[in-house]
Amino acid sequence: MTGKSGKARQTLKLSIEGGHKADKALLIYPNGSTKRDLAANLEMSPTTITNFFTRRAVGKKGFEKICKELKLLLKDVIESEQPQTEQTNIDSLVQQVRSQIEPVIRSLCETMRVLDMEKGMDLDSIYINVKVKPLKSDKKRIDGKILVEETETLMIFGGLGAGKTIFLKRLAILCNQGELLKTHIPIFISLKEWAEVAEKIEFLDFVGELFSQPINTLRTLLKAGRGLILLDGLDQVPKKDHNQILSGIKKITTLNRENHIVITS
Repeated sequence: MTGKSGKARQTLKLSIEGGHKADKALLIYPNGSTKRDLAANLEMSPTTITNFFTRRAVGKKGFEKICKELKLLLKDVIESEQPQTEQTNIDSLVQQVRSQIEPVIRSLCETMRVLDMEKGMDLDSIYINVKVKPLKSDKKRIDGKILVEETETLMIFGGLGAGKTIFLKRLAILCNQGELLKTHIPIFISLKEWAEVAEKIEFLDFVGELFSQPINTLRTLLKAGRGLILLDGLDQVPKKDHNQILSGIKKITTLNRENHIVITS
């Protein structure tokens, strides 16, 4: 297959439909049912496998190797080539928005109120590296940041004071600095605060007001799958608002499956 320049494509990515087929193929994969199993069997980097399933560009040979292992036909799962100018425009928009929202991210995420302390503490002084143990799994704890990069939708449970909010704030800072999910923008939201206005304001409008960003800009980036959406404190949402908030979260997940969503409860 060639691009407009006539040169053979060096990278390939899954189409939306191809992504669904790949997910189904992994479920019935005879040599294990996880991305880590597939990576080990193919002797490939877990990051490459994650990129494949999250519809990011993967080297042509690696892409073909994964498809062969999962018994997927290239013609059924491959996405047609995206114009380079469109890709470049999205990348530029990510950098632009990151620069613009930096003061908000710093305000929301650089400090943390601890118990009854009047003044918040600097996040760096209290943050420790988080390791997460998947539910119903015998696997050892996994570095939380790696799990976020490898998983499109992640739900994190923990008791009061377990560090869930600190973890999300750290993710937001790292993402905006380009140290985590380098092609994404971070969106940190307190679900309790959203619940207070959810009857009157949609998610994108709420985010737009919070981060002083045009709704169309946010919609463009999220439809392109460039969001790291950090939703903090589902357990703090009043019971009467649960259905509305869960419905709102469901809408977010339909924008593009390449967005990464992390919810704490």
